[in-house]
Amino acid sequence: MKKLTSKLIAGLVVAAIIVSATTYLATANESKVVAIVVKALGKAQVKQSSKWSNVGKGSRLYSGDEVQTKGDGYAAVMFLDDKSIVKVKPNSVLKIQGTYEGKSISKQMVMDVGELFVKVSRQKGSFQVVTPTSVASVKGTEFWVLEGTQGTTVIGLEGLIDVLNKISNTTQPVSAGQTGKSGKDGEVTVTETKEEDIPDAGGLSEEIIIKFQDSDGNEKEVRIKY
Repeated sequence: MKKLTSKLIAGLVVAAIIVSATTYLATANESKVVAIVVKALGKAQVKQSSKWSNVGKGSRLYSGDEVQTKGDGYAAVMFLDDKSIVKVKPNSVLKIQGTYEGKSISKQMVMDVGELFVKVSRQKGSFQVVTPTSVASVKGTEFWVLEGTQGTTVIGLEGLIDVLNKISNTTQPVSAGQTGKSGKDGEVTVTETKEEDIPDAGGLSEEIIIKFQDSDGNEKEVRIKY
């Protein structure tokens, strides 16, 4: 898998950001806040309470918020419970839905169009990516989801993804090194991934140190590479 992931990390400049200077104070059980934006570039917007506004680093996202990137727009979103990272590539539309189950968040990403990179680590709660044709269910992994005119493409980098076609109700597992295609005709196929088919992450990797408060008021610090 080193060859498959090399495209994601080659040539990336890693910057350490001490968040004590630009502090993210995220109380884990604050009403409906499920994630924060850890990076935003270009034309990236968020829809909250029926209003669109520019999104920036540190923006808080609530269940039901919609993130849209146009042109050169890009956004990286981190969930508060398990620090899972979602990268929204240009020309994508993503609705974020999250439900607290104790200290965990049940997560569902609804993407009608675009490209999405997901890195789930130390998973808490369920994690799904929903497209018009498919549902990708995750069990601690890294993968891409591409939604186009022909249907959904899921590229597995690590771990396992179960891909359900909503038309035929057919499910196929996609593991590391495999590409699953779920079409509008109801068919789900799984093939070996070609390295040239893995999207470019765009040279946007960073490391941040995030300080936050848990539900008991204790301050914690987490280092995240994304």
